[in-house]
Amino acid sequence: MAQHYSIINSAFKNYKSYKKLSDSFLKKVKNGLCAVSSSLKFEEILSTGHKINPDDRVFITYRTINNKKEMFELHYDTNKKKILDIFLVS
Repeated sequence: MAQHYSIINSAFKNYKSYKKLSDSFLKKVKNGLCAVSSSLKFEEILSTGHKINPDDRVFITYRTINNKKEMFELHYDTNKKKILDIFLVS
C-alpha cells in the first residue's frame, strides 16, 4: 500500500517546491473545478476507497519536484467547494 504524506497539513508546506505546487493547485481550483476535471494533467479516481468523505472528488497528477517525478492526490470537497488535502504518494 502506498504511503500518503499531506502537503497542506504537514511540514512539507514549508518547503519552497511543495509550497509552489500547493499554491498552483489552489489557484487552479479557484478558477473552478472544471479547470481541474477537464485538464489533461489531472485524472479523476472514481473509487470510493480513496475518498475522505462522500462529497470528496479525488484527482491524481504527476509533477516533477527536485528533478524527481512524484505522484500527488488532490482531494476536493464539492459541498464546501475547497481543497481538503493534497497528498504526496510514494
